[in-house]
Amino acid sequence: MGNKKLLLVGDQTPTITRLVSAIKKAATAQEKSYTIVVTSHSHVDEQLRAAQPDIVLLTPQLAYLKAEMQRQTDEFGVPLAVIKLSDYTQMAGDHILLIAEQLLVT
Repeated sequence: MGNKKLLLVGDQTPTITRLVSAIKKAATAQEKSYTIVVTSHSHVDEQLRAAQPDIVLLTPQLAYLKAEMQRQTDEFGVPLAVIKLSDYTQMAGDHILLIAEQLLVT
């Protein structure tokens, strides 16, 4: 698998920065390459156009926006999932990567 682009939708906080680091660390350990772009929910449409991600993941705090985001990602043919709260709080980058990769094969 070549470099994949992951669009992470959440608020710009220290937690999201740690989450990105955890995902990158897990990808490196698995010898996989991901480019991760973080954006707020209000900029998803422009990032779908600009970044052209392979996958979109919502942080658990934004799960209530899934239906709205689903309409946007469907328009671009990009799979969408919500990160499990337990994976988010535990910074389980390997579990989050697994979710992303499952989206890529469906």
